[in-house]
Amino acid sequence: MTELQNSEENENVRPLQNKDTNNTQKKQLEIKINNPKGKTKLLGIIALFVFFCIINFSFIPAFYIIYKYIICEQNIYVISFFVIQYPYQLFFAKRQDWFCNTEFLQKSANFFRTWSLTLEEPIPEKNGMICFHPHGFLCLGFAIFSSLKGPIKVKYGFASRGLLSMPVSGMLLKFIGVAPVNAKNMNIAMKKGECFSLLPGGFEEATLTDYDESRIFIKKRKGFIKYALKYGYSIFPCYVFGENKCFYTFKPLLNLRLLLNRFKLPGIMAYSRNIIMPNNNLDLHVVCGKAIQIPKTEHPSKELINKYHQLYIEKLTELYNNYKVEFGYKDELKIY
Repeated sequence: MTELQNSEENENVRPLQNKDTNNTQKKQLEIKINNPKGKTKLLGIIALFVFFCIINFSFIPAFYIIYKYIICEQNIYVISFFVIQYPYQLFFAKRQDWFCNTEFLQKSANFFRTWSLTLEEPIPEKNGMICFHPHGFLCLGFAIFSSLKGPIKVKYGFASRGLLSMPVSGMLLKFIGVAPVNAKNMNIAMKKGECFSLLPGGFEEATLTDYDESRIFIKKRKGFIKYALKYGYSIFPCYVFGENKCFYTFKPLLNLRLLLNRFKLPGIMAYSRNIIMPNNNLDLHVVCGKAIQIPKTEHPSKELINKYHQLYIEKLTELYNNYKVEFGYKDELKIY
């Protein structure tokens, strides 16, 4: 019950019809992994550990090597390696199908007690922008979703330039299709009509992560709406139930940590019952709502941007409220 690559033939991937739940009529597709055990569970643990190390630790040995062998010893071989590797990472590294086909991100879904994906509407291959909330510490819902095959054909995602500039780890992230979120890359992708995913809340939403509260950072995030209007993209609001519970977070000094975010510095400090790995005694549920149809307007006015930005907030809040009881949430969504 864990292989998603042959999604059309998998018993965990199914159209939903005639079920006695309030949200049945909204659901078009559901992928679900329930209580994996044995070898499957072990593969999930290993896969998520690899992903965690890539994101958080692979730059540490790189910095150590730079300090020891370049700064201290001036080793010509190490210098030559980084003279080639780092420019490649910054300017040429991009999605590599051979790397994505290892499916380690996909298998990391088996780490959790339950993992599911619900689509209220099929995701198009072109002109679709899938926006994920909340960011959380590791963006696990976003990462696993972006790795799926079968009915999901999203090859690209956007993330912080600072994260992708980290030696080695940034290159590996680019290999799985993550690109720096900037005007140039957004324009290139959207001119081609590429379907992609992104995290509008950014570092600020990560900083706001709270185990006990559902929070998003969106009031000052309007750039993605402007791009959607310029290119006539449909926006799919997505909420990941369980993302904020993957880790416990340091709560004091919130304003100071948000101030750090203005300088593109992360402000989240996290830990878990598994020390550095996410809490595994939880369910992770990704819900993608219906598309918000955005009219193509090459030079959108401020009023038009504000109109669709407010509509996006309303639809995201509605999505959260529609599913929160089903997935064990009781609190109201707090919007920053």
